[in-house]
Amino acid sequence: MNEKDHNGNRRLGAEGQAAVLGSGVAQTREVLNRDFGHPDFYLLLEQMADLHSRKNHDYAGTSDPLKNLRACTRLDLAPFMGVMVRLQDKWSRLEEFTKSGKLLVKDESVIDTLLDNAVYSLLGIILLKEQKAKQAEHNAVMQACKEAERMAGAPPLSSLTDLA
Repeated sequence: MNEKDHNGNRRLGAEGQAAVLGSGVAQTREVLNRDFGHPDFYLLLEQMADLHSRKNHDYAGTSDPLKNLRACTRLDLAPFMGVMVRLQDKWSRLEEFTKSGKLLVKDESVIDTLLDNAVYSLLGIILLKEQKAKQAEHNAVMQACKEAERMAGAPPLSSLTDLA
């Protein structure tokens, strides 16, 4: 059943939300429950999605939406840590603003910096989840190898590296 919330946006039931999820940002208004919370919060979420899309076009293109964030692996830095560095830079800028009360770079307002922080935070969550999934997969493969060695009676891989 599709009802409207107090802002006039269509609200979907669980089945409708599940069907819409994954179909893109255009469906955001239909997925978000806007019954509670400040209306501007939901507008900012939409603004963040638009900002992310536009910046993603400029920084990463279409091949991998996180290509620019993964580039730090060329410096042996995990993408999640790269995002943490970016967040720290943005927070440093905000800290200096709170001390001095002014910004000399006029192309980026305090609101712009806060929105960037929000987007980077969400991207950090995505990258952290990816990192944990890769670690879990690696651990599972290593465990399977150890189990196969045990069952075959072969010496553990670690003992073979001692011979090198």
